[in-house]
Amino acid sequence: MDMEEQFKQKYIHVRVPDKAMLAMYIKEAKGTDRNMAEFAKCCGTLTPSSFSRIIHGNLSKPLTAEVIQSIVRNADPKAKLSYMDMMYANGMVPENDNGESETGRERRIFSAKTKDTEIKVRNIIVGRLFELGNMLLAMEKFGQGELNITEKVSGLKQVKKSNRGFGIPGRFTLRIQGIDPFYYNYEIFVPDPECGKAINTSRFRDYEGFFLRDMWESDTLEDIMQNFVFTEREYYDAFWEFLKGVKVNNYMAAILVDTEQESVVEYMQIPRVDGKKIKSIY
Repeated sequence: MDMEEQFKQKYIHVRVPDKAMLAMYIKEAKGTDRNMAEFAKCCGTLTPSSFSRIIHGNLSKPLTAEVIQSIVRNADPKAKLSYMDMMYANGMVPENDNGESETGRERRIFSAKTKDTEIKVRNIIVGRLFELGNMLLAMEKFGQGELNITEKVSGLKQVKKSNRGFGIPGRFTLRIQGIDPFYYNYEIFVPDPECGKAINTSRFRDYEGFFLRDMWESDTLEDIMQNFVFTEREYYDAFWEFLKGVKVNNYMAAILVDTEQESVVEYMQIPRVDGKKIKSIY
């Protein structure tokens, strides 16, 4: 299906826009050979200041299909930007000819609640970084427990692999300008709705391999600040109880966020064996 045929596809709004992903897509679309004013002039749908606000996480509602189409049409060819990817980042999915939503496809990958929560958490984290003047250089994802570096982003490096097959839990990974460790990785803990109000901490044991990696192969995590993000106070407190008396070799922290107020409520680093801490970026 060519580009103009894709533009004829009807989309419906199903969740909040992914501010971080939209920002990264627009930066890729602009490319390195144009400034924002030149890119905005090519698109003809938004002003340079509007594009700049989106790149800095200031987005209150989904972009229109017209705006996204203008971005895709005028994107740098090296970006290989797809209309569908941008619409998904915009919180929209295709509608079938019979009017039935294709949200079932996404629910087979994530539950609607989990996906929505993941995007809200990412918006909170990235929004807070932007508020404090931090520049986001790249956003990546872990695949099979190791970091997948996209070919689009230069200046990134692979983390050392585990010889024992231990993975790294995470929903998204950020590279922030001038900040060490090199990568900030975020695992988001969303309670299973089937558990109701009962606190089920058995899922914490899914992280045991990661903590063994920190113990036995600590050098493979030296480029990572591992963050465990919680949306419920009860699970945040239970996580700290689970880690009672534990000290680690690398930088790790737990973060409690309020998805309704879109804020970071609490942040605490897991004690290191050597007693080192790093300054919070939140």
